Amino acid sequence: MILPAASYFWEVPMKSTESIEQLIKDHYSSLSKGCKCVASYVLDHYNMVALLSSTELAEKVGVSDTTVIRFSKSLGFNGYAEFKKSLRSNVYESTMYDTLQDMNVNRNDQSIANYMLSTVEDLQEFARTIDYQMIRSIAQILLDSREIYIGGLGSDAVVAKYLFTYVRKMGFNPILLVEEGHTMREYLLNITEEDTLLMCSYPKMFQDEREMAWLAKKGGATLITITESETAALLLGGDYNISIRQREKTFFNSYVLPMAFCNLLLLTIYDLAPEKVDESLKRYTEIINRRDITLGT
Repeated sequence: MILPAASYFWEVPMKSTESIEQLIKDHYSSLSKGCKCVASYVLDHYNMVALLSSTELAEKVGVSDTTVIRFSKSLGFNGYAEFKKSLRSNVYESTMYDTLQDMNVNRNDQSIANYMLSTVEDLQEFARTIDYQMIRSIAQILLDSREIYIGGLGSDAVVAKYLFTYVRKMGFNPILLVEEGHTMREYLLNITEEDTLLMCSYPKMFQDEREMAWLAKKGGATLITITESETAALLLGGDYNISIRQREKTFFNSYVLPMAFCNLLLLTIYDLAPEKVDESLKRYTEIINRRDITLGT
């Protein structure tokens, strides 16, 4: 799946106490036809619009920049910049405690059991819809890469570190990207078209994750993304995307489904290069089982 690269920009969020989603619904009937198209897109891609410029949003909806600005003013904002800042604070500044309250977990009801059932259903849906041929293509790309970069920031580092650990044991020499800012930029300084970045940006996307993807694409590398939606993949500019959606909202980021993908990828790499993996794991086993190593000899 080939997806166009996204542009790059910086924004500083501003705190807002009003729900943008409810604000749009309250004003929807009074909006013009073009503004209603913008409103519908925002409601359907709530998390991702917070990262779009007015030009990017206009292009995706199929309207003019002016319509996007008019839509923002119709909601009571001075312009799109103020609307986006408020939207970003709605999307990205909610706390774990806020989400916990929304979950309404009660020991006397079935919410905990329902979470487990929902997770099983999500896994079943993932197994039914996953493109196994694309996983095979991704595995082959990793095998053919000069360097493999594996990235994940914040809690996404859990996925990145897991995949990094086993890819290294399987005979590769991957580069782990789990730090933000200058450290991340330095690691990506020499990335080229011969390299691949596999990154997890799930379930939400933040600016440093978008910058990580932008730097990889700027260097010409192949970008493989694990995201919650195709919209997120479009913003990152991924060449291949594993889109995973979990229905149950929790105060923690659940990585059950991304980990399932990682396991499928590891198995597929072994299927494509069994001799390489066998040799590496055998060497690894011999090293960790040695008992005759003495310091200074």
